[in-house]
Amino acid sequence: MKVISTPDVSNWSYKHTCRDCESVLEIEAKDLKYNCGQQGDSDWYTTNCIVCGQMITITESKLPKLVALRIKGKSYGR
Repeated sequence: MKVISTPDVSNWSYKHTCRDCESVLEIEAKDLKYNCGQQGDSDWYTTNCIVCGQMITITESKLPKLVALRIKGKSYGR
């Protein structure tokens, strides 16, 4: 099989304002940890605020599909 194209997600980031300390953070894929949802629930991804340590949760719907696959450890679209 030959890949014609894949989305460029190499510079993907997500802007988030921490609810506790109100710091504005730029979260990258390498900062996120995958958490599997329960039956019917969507998957989510977590990280911690580097200022105050508060856990940050991001739902899978806020990530490009290729970013989510890479975080999950799939090798699609290296």
